[in-house]
Amino acid sequence: MAKKIDIEDLKAVAGELNELMDLDPAIKLTQGKDDLEKDVIKAGKLLEPGDELSKKATACLTALGFEVPGGTEEEEEEEVEEKKAALKRKPKGKAKAKEVEEEEEEEVIEEEAEEEVIEGDEFDDMDRAALKKYIATNSLDVKVFKGDTDDAIRDKIREVADVEVEEEEENTGDEFDEMDRSALKKYIASNSLDVKVFKGDSDDAIRDKIRATTPKASKKGGSPKRGGKAKNATPEKTRAEVFNDLMKEGGGTRDELIAGMHKNYKGGESSEAEAQFQVGLFLRLLDTMGYVKTDKDGKYSLKK
Repeated sequence: MAKKIDIEDLKAVAGELNELMDLDPAIKLTQGKDDLEKDVIKAGKLLEPGDELSKKATACLTALGFEVPGGTEEEEEEEVEEKKAALKRKPKGKAKAKEVEEEEEEEVIEEEAEEEVIEGDEFDDMDRAALKKYIATNSLDVKVFKGDTDDAIRDKIREVADVEVEEEEENTGDEFDEMDRSALKKYIASNSLDVKVFKGDSDDAIRDKIRATTPKASKKGGSPKRGGKAKNATPEKTRAEVFNDLMKEGGGTRDELIAGMHKNYKGGESSEAEAQFQVGLFLRLLDTMGYVKTDKDGKYSLKK
């Protein structure tokens, strides 16, 4: 049953049909509603599938009981299909976005991992044979098993070296350890040391600068009092003093400095592993402060 349509809508549809189909004679827009409906339906029957009507005209003709080619039902079906297709595409879009987020997270993790990389030491360049030879040469209490990886062997060596250094550091010290910031600065001024103290420097950093430049401190219990002499033999030099002497004598390559440290500190009683550790520590410290330079042969020397 055809629905009732407002005459104004009929006139609008009739005008659209007149223009679209170039009707001759054209539908009279001034006639009564019933006649107008009949003329609109007649004109609608002349429509071809390729003719494009506005939604309003299509709805009006459908309401009059006329099946419009490519009409409302087909448009609705197309809209439904488009919506279905959009729904199918939407999860893919989410999945793609999720993949992008995961990639970004992986990049962040990789960057953090790069930041966590720790500066290596001389053991990193040694293969398995060199590591085992190092253990034997230095009489280290390290057992190597067939199942140990090269990195595992390196870690064992480092643990032993760190323990030896820690034990000796507990029993050694110098006069700077008991000085506060004010006393350290006074010591620098009194001895005209080429040491710059910055606000951001910790007390330990100042002590290290003094020791690295012109260390004069001896081990605790071995330094003579002011105005007096030591009752026993000359106190043994600290690691800093030994290293300072080596650098004043012209420095040398890393291996030469390690050999000198091993020979001169405690008369060679300390391990070579400790010498390697201490030389590496002093070189990094001096390099950071800008007091050391290297030539093309890898020889370290103090800057003038």
